[in-house]
Amino acid sequence: MDKYIEVFCKQSPVMEMKCGNPDCTSKFKVKSKEFFKDKTYSHTCEECSKSTEYDNSEIINNFAKQLKKLGITVK
Repeated sequence: MDKYIEVFCKQSPVMEMKCGNPDCTSKFKVKSKEFFKDKTYSHTCEECSKSTEYDNSEIINNFAKQLKKLGITVK
């Protein structure tokens, strides 16, 4: 796991996400470490039963770039 994402997971251990189905308005909670453990995260909505795969690679890269721009480094 990326060191910047590890810091994020410590600060925000649980995230609330929207279902990937545009017709569904439900939200679910997921542990940050579980969400960012791999490059993708798969979730099946309990409301609409649709399975969605979330691509984390872009989120991870953008988060690290933004922190570096602000001068924040993690050792």
